[in-house]
Amino acid sequence: MNRFQVFFIRIPSFVILFCILTLGLSNISINANDDTREFYIDSISGDDDNNGISEDSPWGTLDKVSNVTFRPGDSIYFKRGSSYSGCVTISGDGTTDQPITIGAYGSGDAPSFTNPDKRNCKGNAMRIRGDYHIVENLYFHHTAPAPTGASFFKVWASGALHVSLGNDYVIIRNNEFAHNAKAIQSTSEYSLITNNYIHDVNDLEQDGFLSSPYWGPIGIHLGIGNQEISYNIIENMYVEGGGWGGDGGAIEIDDGRNHKDNIYIHHNQTIHNMGFLEISWEHDLRRMPTNNIVIEHNVSRDYQDFVFWWAEGSHSR
Repeated sequence: MNRFQVFFIRIPSFVILFCILTLGLSNISINANDDTREFYIDSISGDDDNNGISEDSPWGTLDKVSNVTFRPGDSIYFKRGSSYSGCVTISGDGTTDQPITIGAYGSGDAPSFTNPDKRNCKGNAMRIRGDYHIVENLYFHHTAPAPTGASFFKVWASGALHVSLGNDYVIIRNNEFAHNAKAIQSTSEYSLITNNYIHDVNDLEQDGFLSSPYWGPIGIHLGIGNQEISYNIIENMYVEGGGWGGDGGAIEIDDGRNHKDNIYIHHNQTIHNMGFLEISWEHDLRRMPTNNIVIEHNVSRDYQDFVFWWAEGSHSR
């Protein structure tokens, strides 16, 4: 906590093969056809007895959404100015040309999501359960931390927005996460987390810890490789005290069940977090080495060290 460091990282570019970069995630788009559908949800004036397929006839609850298996090209729109408490699960697979889009409609503030109950979906406000999803223009706040003294598994299950193993090709962009113990948990391969604003711990529970006393708050938590993190702003994810004297951080890579290969972290700005990046080794289920990780063009004004790269690694820079 007593070291405040500024790093401007710029390394000459050269050709590196990234699985995540050959997939064309940024080129995902929706091609309209007769099978695509739009669904609308409004917590203020919606009703689950409505058909949900127009702005004039929106559904009203998260449960209605969670009970649908969506199809390629479907869009799920939450009304701006509406708010939701609890957990919503977005199920179904999109495709490269027809992803499933979760976003907002109308005017005003972004639709807001919270889940203060760790017994409900481990505190997740939204769960993505399918391939080829886009999550954009939403606001997540004050979601529950993992239990005190939680196991690895309960920590990995937490997060305001949670994408579990086997649900791949997910784009998370242009969202805001405020006062969460963990903003994003992604165990999703070939995915992109970009242009999100993540800030401040959930100081309503466990004094801001993700799991007291050894897990501080985390902005973005990767549980597998083949992912890209870019153009995000992450601020104030730190706590003092606990088993380490202070903990937390902007980005963390750990989950000894899965590989840590092919991760690209670039053009992020992080301020007042307990470090920019931590990559686990001994404090994990098993020691998983890193391969082909590139960190470049980031600005870090964080406490402690820029990178805690505990893991063994190769072909990285």
